[in-house]
Amino acid sequence: MHSKQITKRMVDRLKPADAEYFAWDRSLAGFGLRVQPTGAMTYVVKYRAGSGRGAPTKRVTLGRVGTLTPDEARALARKTLGAVAHGKDPAALGAAERRASTLRELAEMFLAEHVEAKRKQTTAAHYRSLLEKVVLPELGSRKAGQVTPSDLAKLQRQDAEPALSGEPNAGGCR
Repeated sequence: MHSKQITKRMVDRLKPADAEYFAWDRSLAGFGLRVQPTGAMTYVVKYRAGSGRGAPTKRVTLGRVGTLTPDEARALARKTLGAVAHGKDPAALGAAERRASTLRELAEMFLAEHVEAKRKQTTAAHYRSLLEKVVLPELGSRKAGQVTPSDLAKLQRQDAEPALSGEPNAGGCR
């Protein structure tokens, strides 16, 4: 709809309308501002995923007005458009991250498909107990791909600390 330099002053002047509309930046192609009927405003980047006019147009939200300044949003837009120029698809990457399984979901699949199907009942109970009491309370809500070896080492140290304090049956020792 609009085509001006996106500045703080311009953002402050935008008013909501009956329908969603976009104000595009004239200095950076694909960078704009989405204004919703509720008055919510977000910085966006619009690009073509692929080459040529037949490639689908996609849009990525960079952040809300107020959280980002126009200059910060423009810098993020440049990075995003640079990634697109190098063959990346930020919208598809974001969608894949949202669909990724949490550690809790993977643990349930592991227990059902491997442990309970292939291990003795006592071993399966031990695995389930260890996951439910130690691992999942700390890391269960994280995406599985975001769990690092240092996260697991930290959990292992926390589980070993009671064993060092001399508590009976601590740290999984029998």
